[in-house]
Amino acid sequence: MNLLLLLILCCNFTWSQTVFLNKKDILSIPSYQILDVRNIHSFKQQRIKRSLHIDVNKLNDAKSIKSSLLLTKNALQDALRLQGVNSFKNYLVLGLGIHKWGEDGRLYWLLSNSSSANVYLYDGGFKQYSKDFPDKLTKGTINIKSGNIILDKDWQPLSYAEVKNYQGTVVDVRTTAEFLGATPFGSQTGGRLPNAISFPWSDFFTPRGLIDHSNKSAVLDKMAKDQKVLVYCTAGYRSALVYAVLKDWGFKADNYDGSWFEYSIRSQQ
Repeated sequence: MNLLLLLILCCNFTWSQTVFLNKKDILSIPSYQILDVRNIHSFKQQRIKRSLHIDVNKLNDAKSIKSSLLLTKNALQDALRLQGVNSFKNYLVLGLGIHKWGEDGRLYWLLSNSSSANVYLYDGGFKQYSKDFPDKLTKGTINIKSGNIILDKDWQPLSYAEVKNYQGTVVDVRTTAEFLGATPFGSQTGGRLPNAISFPWSDFFTPRGLIDHSNKSAVLDKMAKDQKVLVYCTAGYRSALVYAVLKDWGFKADNYDGSWFEYSIRSQQ
């Protein structure tokens, strides 16, 4: 009996460290709610049965800098409920990963930090999941009823002040051009956070959108697993997906919500 309990505890610990699942992994989870963060048109054209569409942008405060910062906890919970999210033990977030903007990583980041539920991503995103489970595909809209999700963790994203005084490795996951000063997405100025190192988000994935484990050693060469790592991009979306990879690899990671949109403005005030 004690041996069985030990095995269960060990399995739970292993799963608590896992973020990206594959076909074999997902078959071991008895039930889960799929949250699909692709745009609504794509969702209507093809979706997974009983999945729920989530517009991640509606979880941001429209009055914040570039509408890039998350809503406050209560408002965030209400916004999720309005999109039909109920309380589940397990959530699987599907999106297009590096083939879009990392919306799936963004939802993983906020849900895993604000809820005690198990939150996972699928390695390869929606495309790989639909390839692995073609019998689960359908199309059309679904009727949405208000959900009852409860964000039960006392959590809030790092503030500008906390980022400014961050003790750990700071990683810029934007493109090399952006790291060197380019502003293709409307930032007030070009630049980067002090002492930041460049590690573009595309380097964490293969062209198919799968995690590129062959680059893990290169990441370890630049970042110590026993130290905190802060990742940022332009608006905290691409960096959220990298945050998920780092968590999967066992890093003590943080994602900067406002990222360069906020920092480039606040640092000039």
